[in-house]
Amino acid sequence: MSEPAPASSSLDLHVRAATLEALFVQAAQDMYSLVGASAKPDVILRRTLEVRGEDHASLLLAWLRELLAFTSLEDRVFYDFTVIMLSPLRLRAQLIGGLKERVERRLTIELGLEIVIRHTADGFEATIPFKPA
Repeated sequence: MSEPAPASSSLDLHVRAATLEALFVQAAQDMYSLVGASAKPDVILRRTLEVRGEDHASLLLAWLRELLAFTSLEDRVFYDFTVIMLSPLRLRAQLIGGLKERVERRLTIELGLEIVIRHTADGFEATIPFKPA
């Protein structure tokens, strides 16, 4: 479950999930929702994505940056995400999506940004700040 965080100069996405894998999937789905992205239904694209980081928080940011790059540079929008492997240093996931039909809002994640993934009684949560592009 996710919700926009209180208003500020950025658009903050607060993501909660039962597992770390589910947190990554939920963050991707909610990010695409936040930007108002949709894929054309006539072409289905499959792609494997691997990102590396120093810990789960840096992996989450790298994951979301890569997805934003696919959308802005390659006109791809993904809607189905399967985490194949997740460790503190590496994420490998299978993506399913299509060619970009629309994007209502362009967002970025600042370089050098640090976030915290908190372990809660219900699982995990993180707040990801996005800036208008």
